[in-house]
Amino acid sequence: MFSRRGVLLGLAGFPFSLSARFDSKEPLASIEKRVFNAINFQRISGDAEPLLWSDTLTVTARAHSWRMLRGGFFGHEDPLYGNLAARLTAAGINYARSAENVFREKGYDDPVSLAVVEWMYSEGHRINLLTPEYIYTGVGVAESEDGTIVVTQQFLKPQTFRTR
Repeated sequence: MFSRRGVLLGLAGFPFSLSARFDSKEPLASIEKRVFNAINFQRISGDAEPLLWSDTLTVTARAHSWRMLRGGFFGHEDPLYGNLAARLTAAGINYARSAENVFREKGYDDPVSLAVVEWMYSEGHRINLLTPEYIYTGVGVAESEDGTIVVTQQFLKPQTFRTR
């Protein structure tokens, strides 16, 4: 369907190719914002409202990315801190609905393009990033000394309160 090192094939309107050069000295916060912008491009293309950036979710997403690198695991279940719900609750974040996408790669030219492409080709990840109910997102990126990049994106629908 697509070549990881070539031009993307199959996602109409995708704003960049996978051959875009990645500057390994690019600040991780810049990579996080590029993921945020690329996801919002996909949401707008799919008729969903763009997500709002959450500094609080970014902190929890960064922590999860770093723990995955340091702890030698990859996934949504942190052996020490639990699943996303447990991690958000421990951080004092109240929500009505949440989701998380994770991505890991080493050696590709642009981790942002590759992460978004892989998420769009994965049904569960695509649903997470296109679900209109989600209002806020945070993106956390970590990089190991060997060049492994881990990206965590968390999605949140805030609790709503009814008044009489």
